[in-house]
Amino acid sequence: EQIEHVFTGVLAPLDGSVDDGRRLNHLCDRLWLIAAIEHYTAVMGDFALNCAWDDHGADPTLVDLFRWHGSEEVEHRSVAHDVAV
Repeated sequence: EQIEHVFTGVLAPLDGSVDDGRRLNHLCDRLWLIAAIEHYTAVMGDFALNCAWDDHGADPTLVDLFRWHGSEEVEHRSVAHDVAV
């Protein structure tokens, strides 16, 4: 329910009856939240890339999948920042 609230409430666009100042504030609020989520997933991606999965007997196919996904998260770590600037 909490994740649903974030994506259907906090990150939802405003309706057309809102003034421009409120619309800009809402856009900035959504942007910082997306940046925070990106930061979190980038940290997890870095962990996935640098964890010694092989030393703990992990399945090699899953190790490849985790590392690939980790690299994807790290590559996208600054999209919200790039949008903001």
